[in-house]
Amino acid sequence: MKKLEINVPRNRESKGLKDGGHVILECSACGAPLTDCWITKPDFNIKTKLQAECPHCGDHSFEEIIKGGFHLGITDYTILIDQVYEESITGNNKVFIQTAKGAKSWPDKPL
Repeated sequence: MKKLEINVPRNRESKGLKDGGHVILECSACGAPLTDCWITKPDFNIKTKLQAECPHCGDHSFEEIIKGGFHLGITDYTILIDQVYEESITGNNKVFIQTAKGAKSWPDKPL
């Protein structure tokens, strides 16, 4: 897992979105970056477990707990196909992200 710091343009801040940081889910086997999770509402009182499948080797990422509201995005190597939600009344939800190969090929060995 890599955490990135990206500045949010002011017009997004005015629409109620905040930059709570980015979390990149990576494959636990081959290290491919699978999805970019942008935390946009860090003050939301919700926890979500994210896990993404890897179209490059057939494995998946480790589960990552995200606190707050978020948006999911693609990477150069992987696109999003579908998201399977498991909602919980306790506010601890789970999302499994189905992916496909993106514009660039992931190497057999991580860079």
